[in-house]
Amino acid sequence: MARLTRFVTLMVIFVFAVSVLPVAAQDGGTPKGLRGDSPKYALSGPYAVGMRTFAIDEGTDNALHGIIWYPALNPLKLDPAYAYPISVGPGMVIHLNGHALEDPPPDMTGAPYPLVFLSHGFGVRAATYAFLNEHLASQGFVVMAVDYPEVWDPQFSQIWAAFVNRPIALNRLIAYADEVSTDAGPYAGLFNTDHFALMGHSMGGYTSLAGAGARIDTEAYAAACSENPTGTDAWVCPVVVPKIGEMASLAGFDAPPEGLWPSWGDSRVNAVIDMAFGSNLVPQAGVTGVTAPLLTMIGTDDTLVGYDQAIAVYHDVGSDQKALVTFKGAGHFVFQWACEDFPEFVAIGYGAFCVDPVWDLMRTHDLTNHFVTAFLLATVKGDRDAAAVFGPDAEAITGIEVEASGL
Repeated sequence: MARLTRFVTLMVIFVFAVSVLPVAAQDGGTPKGLRGDSPKYALSGPYAVGMRTFAIDEGTDNALHGIIWYPALNPLKLDPAYAYPISVGPGMVIHLNGHALEDPPPDMTGAPYPLVFLSHGFGVRAATYAFLNEHLASQGFVVMAVDYPEVWDPQFSQIWAAFVNRPIALNRLIAYADEVSTDAGPYAGLFNTDHFALMGHSMGGYTSLAGAGARIDTEAYAAACSENPTGTDAWVCPVVVPKIGEMASLAGFDAPPEGLWPSWGDSRVNAVIDMAFGSNLVPQAGVTGVTAPLLTMIGTDDTLVGYDQAIAVYHDVGSDQKALVTFKGAGHFVFQWACEDFPEFVAIGYGAFCVDPVWDLMRTHDLTNHFVTAFLLATVKGDRDAAAVFGPDAEAITGIEVEASGL
């Protein structure tokens, strides 16, 4: 409650300040991308970017901690530099460099803004994707994300639980957004939850698809793992299959459902962005129920999920509007942190996790911003110019292939 009071107080102070300053001081500055060759929708939008943290059920064993990014006021032209703290072990916190103001009042001139929920990759954190969340806020979107309570290890030994825990946590986040956007809530008028988009990377891609209606089938998965133990899911099968009974218990079932599991989807989803997800745990029949517009992005050299499995999601969904953006030669991690933004990560010896053998990650981030922004503008706002990015007459981008339908 104290943090909400502080936020409201700051909003009053800034609104007063902006009333006596020139209107030009409210904008987000000169449009720019992450590199000099940024395509159109990778250029920053007209809004300054604000961020603030929040907690759901704080003080309980079931707490979720998150961040909201939003169009903000910056009448004093403060430097939008923020170092996101990220825990990498007990008592060890390092910082990812971002470009946002902490706790400024929102810019209500374009409100209510479209709402987007971001789901991060397994074992990382929401701030890993600050580059994308900040960019969307500059373009007039509100992005909300929570850190899912899971711990990464080289064997991905807890990934089985994430297939259940994550959709449930996403629904808790959506319910929180419903609550705080009411007329009496701290974000009244900033956004509404009549409709919203879901986006995520890797396991976050699964989370977003599940939130849009994708369904798992553990029975079919166990059979597939038995029939093809050396297939694409060879590293996942030994982790997931022995835990199917525990997955069912986590979901509140007495026994694993036969066939497709019930849906965790929300009918209000109006766009889905899936970056690098693919798994036989979500079969073809499990994604046909996803009917919201879909953008799938994947690298051809993604050996963690497999290129073929990732594009199968694109081909199998029931969406009338969909697009597939392929990064030739890219691996799995091109959609998360870059070394330039995370020097402390490099300093502790993990520089190999923020580079790609083929791509400059600042380039892939620019292109991610470009395609995600264009897709959301096209599907959520009906922007035909943005839709043309996915059309046959779009300007070619080296290393990128685009396929689309219905846009």
